[in-house]
Amino acid sequence: MGIPPYLIGKDRGMKWTAAAAVARAELGLVTVQPGVDTLGDIPENMRIALPQPGSIQHILLAMAADRELGDAGIFDNRLITLSHPDGLTALMAGTEVKTHFTSPPYLQKELMIPGARLILDGNEAFGGEFTFIIAVFSDDFIKSHPEELAGVRRAIQRGADWLNENPDEAAAFLADYYRMEESELGRIFHSAALSYGGDILGMEDFQDFMLKRGYLKNGLQDEELILP
Repeated sequence: MGIPPYLIGKDRGMKWTAAAAVARAELGLVTVQPGVDTLGDIPENMRIALPQPGSIQHILLAMAADRELGDAGIFDNRLITLSHPDGLTALMAGTEVKTHFTSPPYLQKELMIPGARLILDGNEAFGGEFTFIIAVFSDDFIKSHPEELAGVRRAIQRGADWLNENPDEAAAFLADYYRMEESELGRIFHSAALSYGGDILGMEDFQDFMLKRGYLKNGLQDEELILP
């Protein structure tokens, strides 16, 4: 899951802890609306599609809006919840949805739509690099099954190492699933913006912003949020 929904769950009493970084990736806000080149150009009646309120895409949008427009919540009442595939389909139709905050490989697919363009990059919104997907485990599992947990964490890192070292093989394996040409998907896997494993990046900055703007109520220390 993304860091923001993890933090929201933790804030609301979920007994879970982040234990591994899964992936870092390029996220972005794409539009097909003529004349919209910045967040400030988005008209009041335009809906923005993203996975759900509280998602990493939503919080990145809020961070950018806070910095560029002085109002983190300016788009909160203009969101429409769509899965990444449904958001792509809606953007291609260009009727109800003309702006979509998404992730690979849907981001790259959308940028191939005639007239589509990127108006906000995820790293730009965040102000640096961040982990896109983290692995989260229940506190009961962490306490009751330390050996199994260690094995799962090792397996995640082994899988991450394989993906980092074998981008072409990964593209061949996943091309049918994403309905993409191997070469097209391969370019995404070769991108410097996409990597797997490593350390969890961005937890503190996401939490600080979400506390400041009312998306969270309770702040926690790093050791409460990330398993050593």
